[in-house]
Amino acid sequence: MNPSHPEPLFTTVFDWVLESMPLIVFVIDEQGYFKFSKGQGLEKLGIKDNEVVGLNYRDVYADNPAILNQIEQALQGKLSACSSYLAGRHYQLIYRQLHQDDQNYLVGIALDQTALINFKELSQQLNTELLQAYDISQQGMWSWDIITNRIDHNQAWRDIFAYQSLEDPSQLSHFTSRIHPEDFARVWQAIEQVLATGDTFTHTYRIITPVGERLVHDSGRVLHYDKQGQPIKMIGSLIDLTDQFNTQKKLSTLLHNDQLTGLSSRFATQNAWHKLRDTTRDVYAFVLLDIQNFKLINDVLGHAVGDLVLQRVANHLKAFFSSDTHISRIHKDDFLLIMPYKDIHELTNLIERALEAIKAIQVSPHYPIKLMARAGISLSPEHGERFDALFHCAETALHKAKKIHNKDYVLYEPAFAKQSEQYLVLLSQMQAAQQNGEFSLVFQPQLNLSSKKCVGAEVLLRWCTSKGESIPPSTFIPIAEQTRLIIPITYWLIEKSLAYLRSWHKQGFDTLYLAINIPAEFLSEPNIVDYLVERITAYTIPPYCLELEITESQLVEEGNDIALKNISALAERGFLIAIDDFGTGYSNLAQLRKLAVKKLKIDKSLVDDLGQQEHDDIHAITQAVIALAQALKLTVIAEGVETSEQKQWLEQQGCGLIQGYFFAKPMDEQQFIHFLSSHCAG
Repeated sequence: MNPSHPEPLFTTVFDWVLESMPLIVFVIDEQGYFKFSKGQGLEKLGIKDNEVVGLNYRDVYADNPAILNQIEQALQGKLSACSSYLAGRHYQLIYRQLHQDDQNYLVGIALDQTALINFKELSQQLNTELLQAYDISQQGMWSWDIITNRIDHNQAWRDIFAYQSLEDPSQLSHFTSRIHPEDFARVWQAIEQVLATGDTFTHTYRIITPVGERLVHDSGRVLHYDKQGQPIKMIGSLIDLTDQFNTQKKLSTLLHNDQLTGLSSRFATQNAWHKLRDTTRDVYAFVLLDIQNFKLINDVLGHAVGDLVLQRVANHLKAFFSSDTHISRIHKDDFLLIMPYKDIHELTNLIERALEAIKAIQVSPHYPIKLMARAGISLSPEHGERFDALFHCAETALHKAKKIHNKDYVLYEPAFAKQSEQYLVLLSQMQAAQQNGEFSLVFQPQLNLSSKKCVGAEVLLRWCTSKGESIPPSTFIPIAEQTRLIIPITYWLIEKSLAYLRSWHKQGFDTLYLAINIPAEFLSEPNIVDYLVERITAYTIPPYCLELEITESQLVEEGNDIALKNISALAERGFLIAIDDFGTGYSNLAQLRKLAVKKLKIDKSLVDDLGQQEHDDIHAITQAVIALAQALKLTVIAEGVETSEQKQWLEQQGCGLIQGYFFAKPMDEQQFIHFLSSHCAG
């Protein structure tokens, strides 16, 4: 093999060694000229690979007699190893004579001892720091010697398991005895499986300690094997989830139960309907019931009487209907009944009798109030299967019932929506609105309560027709969602938002972010992740400056696996994921952790009643939401803040951001730029 043309594999390995180690390899011919010079160690001397090739060592080291003497002796075969100092560094050298093609060469290998010493010191420092971090970590860190059954651990592990002074926490038996009996078999089975397969295990289980039961999340894997391939050591970490679990449990109780009437809340009803739909083929009716003139009762007689009315109606409904009817209080004076039925005439007769019986309810001997109620009815599967669709149909029917004199209930008809003249006119106009440039964006600033500065803004869509008529978003956005026109509109909105954001960043507001509402239909678009990554790259916008707001209902909606995968993928790529309208749907701790959500947005319907003493339930729910967010290290923003009382209450609870008319109304681009000049933190 010709040494001047080594095999490719040898060359690759040789180059890798020279690039990875603090070495210098050089070759000098009989006349003292460098034929080869390469290695990572040259960098410290300010020399590039092969830079000295063709030069004589006497010229290169003319100002270093010691090295000149060493090389001279090595060329004469009188020196095979030595130490040398060059440029303040200590080198260990090895010299070997090489005879090739009738030529004699000197091969030298220089090892940078200074680099090795520095590396060793750095390793020792890093090891010390890791040991300190290991000991003070809030996670329980552990390692298990499988041969001796000894467990080493940090202080957090001992604190979580609450070991007593006489206990030896290093003994495996003291760990296994604390696992809840109902969880023990499952936990030990997972450990045995990991020992057999070498996989990583992760599971959640309960432990019983001297200070009470706790919930922990444990992860671990095999670290070392013996020569026969048998596992000999495992390592892992353990997190105490007890406080988070209790906060979630408290929040779940508040969200699933109406504190005033004892009925289910909208959240629980939504969840119950999902289970019913998945487990039965029965036909069901959604009956949305509304108490007439309830606002007048509250305004004239006070909220105490109003609360009494709601309680009386709730008790009547529970007594009147059978146990297979799911009854909930949806909002203020609205009650929703979900009931199976076999005959439509029997159903409507039952509803008529229930509404008539409400008129006979006596609220109080002191207040001879004659209650009246009306109802809207939708049917499943005739009018749909999704909760939102059926509720909307029942709500549409209820609105019809309120407009018809002497009609206590209305059964939904598809013609209510399909034959709506306004619906068709708006749909026709909207199809041309984007092409005609009728859509525009406004921006509502978001305030950091600590710095009192604007840190970002929510992007809001506005529509002004060619005739100058402003169409409210609450009117045209539902139509856009129903017809999927929302998808091209969202693409346009993102493009415009990124263009604005790039312009503002160039003007010096480089920490500013924009929050965009992302509809469920858009999240299921193919290649949406690649599209968003490509667009922020084109506009040179950091992904964390584009906040994607998704509604809480999108997390629990059936059949949205593609959307959830896209949300996770976007979070992994650095986009900020925020849950919009939080507190109006049913999401859980696992989903928030899994999707890497960074922000919770408290819905305006909760914010509206903050600061008012008579709404203790709203205060409790909002406090629980903020506590959950803090436990998960999430940012909290409240929308719809309109009064100083609301702002003050939220600030006291630790809410980080607010958005609403109290701080600033939505504004166009020019107004927003002017606003930023005096209010932006960036």
